[in-house]
Amino acid sequence: MDKADTFIVYIGTNDLINSNGGNLKKISNQKINDGKREYIDHLNKILSTLLKKNKKADILVVGLYNPKKDDQRLEKHVHDYNQSVNEVVEENKRMIFIPTNDLFENKKKKEYFSDKIHPNEKGYQLITNRILESYDFK
Repeated sequence: MDKADTFIVYIGTNDLINSNGGNLKKISNQKINDGKREYIDHLNKILSTLLKKNKKADILVVGLYNPKKDDQRLEKHVHDYNQSVNEVVEENKRMIFIPTNDLFENKKKKEYFSDKIHPNEKGYQLITNRILESYDFK
């Protein structure tokens, strides 16, 4: 860990889904908001550990995406999670927030997802390209 040049932290979608009861069929604003507080607390602990264990590596924090773009209630929560993550990231110059929610807009879900939530190889390539566009790996 202390020898790494860069860390990529890509967590949160499953946290959001689990806070809603394990699925996205019926959105519970209260449950998701409660879950976000726990997620941000865990994210802070992870980032703090990385910062302490490695004094030089940059940390790229990849944002969440909405796997159900037609659900505006879920879109609001994904936006809210991402905004909170970005606020955490802005606290340290070694951290960079990389948004991904826009990557799947106007895309055919079957073409970019292996199931209802997880990207397939083509979907992950979009995310990878965004990371490479956002950060100059030395």
